[in-house]
Amino acid sequence: MRELPALDATASDPLLSCAPQADVLIDRIQFGLDVALAHLPAEEAEGFCVRLYQAGIIEAAPKPGQCLKTNLPVRFTVPDLPEGGKMTIFGELVLRADEAGRLRITNRSRLRPDLIRALRSQLEDPGEPATGGATNLVGAHGNDWTYLLGHELANLQNGIDALVAELAEAAELPSAQLRGRLWVQQCEIYRDLPDPAQAAETIVQDLAQRSLTGGAQQTIRPIRDHEGDRLVVRWHLGTRTAPVRKAYAKRPDLLRTEIELPSRETVRALLATAPSPMPEEDNLSGQTAAAVVAALAEAAVPLLDEMWQTVNELYEVYPRCGTEFLLGLMPLLRLAAPEPRPAGAAGRPIGEATPQQARRALETLLWSGRCATTTRETPEKLRDALVEMERAGLLRRLHNRPTVFGLRPEFEQARQALRAARRRDDRLDEQLET
Repeated sequence: MRELPALDATASDPLLSCAPQADVLIDRIQFGLDVALAHLPAEEAEGFCVRLYQAGIIEAAPKPGQCLKTNLPVRFTVPDLPEGGKMTIFGELVLRADEAGRLRITNRSRLRPDLIRALRSQLEDPGEPATGGATNLVGAHGNDWTYLLGHELANLQNGIDALVAELAEAAELPSAQLRGRLWVQQCEIYRDLPDPAQAAETIVQDLAQRSLTGGAQQTIRPIRDHEGDRLVVRWHLGTRTAPVRKAYAKRPDLLRTEIELPSRETVRALLATAPSPMPEEDNLSGQTAAAVVAALAEAAVPLLDEMWQTVNELYEVYPRCGTEFLLGLMPLLRLAAPEPRPAGAAGRPIGEATPQQARRALETLLWSGRCATTTRETPEKLRDALVEMERAGLLRRLHNRPTVFGLRPEFEQARQALRAARRRDDRLDEQLET
């Protein structure tokens, strides 16, 4: 991999002082765009669209009469990217007339700079493509990723400033007089972890069977490509502003761990945790856009560190035996099959519905390694049993609202063995019934 110039962390540009602190990279990112063109009446829409096409901002000039009725597809090639790089900004401009009959690029407009492929184009040896042929990667995580992020941010600044300059020229205004704003709507921040054993897909399959920290919801879906079906595991806290955590095999030797921010709400929530002050997204400056993305990258580092630790748990924990696992389940087993209660015995009796709910919790725990409780629907004795199992070291708390307990990693092999045995018993029962 070719050495790129080191970034000067003491430079006056604030984005460069942020970048070296984050060893992550940006994959997909989408900006919202809103630009006022108060000097252009609606009658000049056709000419403005022609100039946008001539500037290379949109792919084609709309047919006559369609400029204010259709979205304008953006495909802007950034000129003069350092190191011979090539970057394209995709998206769509939504041009409309406001109530005063003046043109505006409305806030439904979108810009998607292709940052990771631009970075890949600047490297002498960016590594093999992903399984399925995708090129949104630059190889395994390493010490140089802080500098690679810096170059992504520099490319972003160059690209936004170049597009805004062409946009201002099409609007027949100096760049400094173009008024509008640009803000991050969606973002994916990632690390690609190396796996010398070339078993990244096996790791994902193992993660799919485990209760994972940092999430109340866990979903598993296939990735379809010419190599066949592969898995991606997604988990998150279940709240509207929580980021989505993802893990999947990018290549047999690369496990991608990713923080996905699918909405503006999730972007704002992560920015609120950033250690560096965030500039206001109130202008069309490439420097501001890059500084905001740098803050997002910094804020994502602890989340990706937690995911790294989750993957390491697959290898670092010492498996506990099945006997310890069964003994740890005793508080739940006692509720699922309670002993007959003697007449006049002290203490509160177990409710009629509690054994059935305890059995359901036991089944869920054996099947998925996790069990959720709610204040209203979960009997107090059942919650007490799960808390007792947590204190005894069988369970750990994955999430608090709602409360989600998960099996500790050292008991995972015993759980999977018991689950497999139960599935064989179910098939035998089905055969006997038929």
